[in-house]
Amino acid sequence: MKNNIPHLLTIAISLVLFSLATHAQYTTIKTPTNVTVEAIVYSEYSSGVLAQLEEDAADWIDDHDSDAERVAPASRTYNCHNYAWHNSDGGNRFWVNQYNRYNWPNISKYWSGSSATYQQSSSVSTSKVFYSNGDHSARVISSNLFESKWGAWPRYRHSPTDCPYVSSNLQYYKVLIDGDDIVCSSETYSTINISGATYS
Repeated sequence: MKNNIPHLLTIAISLVLFSLATHAQYTTIKTPTNVTVEAIVYSEYSSGVLAQLEEDAADWIDDHDSDAERVAPASRTYNCHNYAWHNSDGGNRFWVNQYNRYNWPNISKYWSGSSATYQQSSSVSTSKVFYSNGDHSARVISSNLFESKWGAWPRYRHSPTDCPYVSSNLQYYKVLIDGDDIVCSSETYSTINISGATYS
């Protein structure tokens, strides 16, 4: 009778190693006003998987006659919410979901609560946008140009609707600055106190 124990042991070890390699490691990041947001640390995909993601994204661009411009490569280490709300302002790369692992609001901590950094605004003079019907976030470059990371796909510059996400009901956000709109002499302005920020 053949002994299958060494073979079964090899399979069990392989499954444990695979599980460790793909398991999510939770951590936290902070909003500019020091509110804790849940984030996930993922190891990077293999070069083969990244190449396939690049190909899939390029196929989407072709299939949809998209004018989106690729500005950074595919990566599993960060996503749209991290890029828009944290990484584009100098923070590290992590994967950040709209809701945390307990299904509590996560991303909305940037614009809700008593220590919110951003307030909802019109599309003029904003810096962030949330696709409320598409679970997507982007950095606003201008009224008709956004930059966002498309899941594990690359990061793109694109028009508000030229992306794989439902773009109805876009919510725009900016840092609140109070003061006179017309500056003819010395005026007083106030905004939230963000540690390490400079103002001019």
